[in-house]
Amino acid sequence: MNPNQMQPQQPMQPAPPVQGYAAEDPGKTMGIISLVLGLLNIGLVGLILGIMARSKSKAAGYNNGVALAGIIVSVITMIGTIIAVISIVALGAFGFAALDAKCKELGPGTHYEGSTRITCGANGYESSN
Repeated sequence: MNPNQMQPQQPMQPAPPVQGYAAEDPGKTMGIISLVLGLLNIGLVGLILGIMARSKSKAAGYNNGVALAGIIVSVITMIGTIIAVISIVALGAFGFAALDAKCKELGPGTHYEGSTRITCGANGYESSN
């Protein structure tokens, strides 16, 4: 056959799959990021990414345990943060109430208890800011 003549081309066939190779879970990376963010106490973002990763994996037929762990850790850290904030606010309120009660007991003026200065007004504790 003459090399200058064009030969009809056969359509390309896809390569056969390589033995032992499985397609990667599409939500795997997002699941890892979700878990890390949950551990870093960035719970809301971690929760959202975990849900998205789990959904992507489920749609592709995978069971993404890392995304589930990210969701759980994110929820736990969010609950812990909420409890900590409520506790701090409550302690501040109780502390203020204790100062107010002390001022009502001591009366108006500046009082010293050890090295602590308490400034009281006519109606109770007065902030010196």
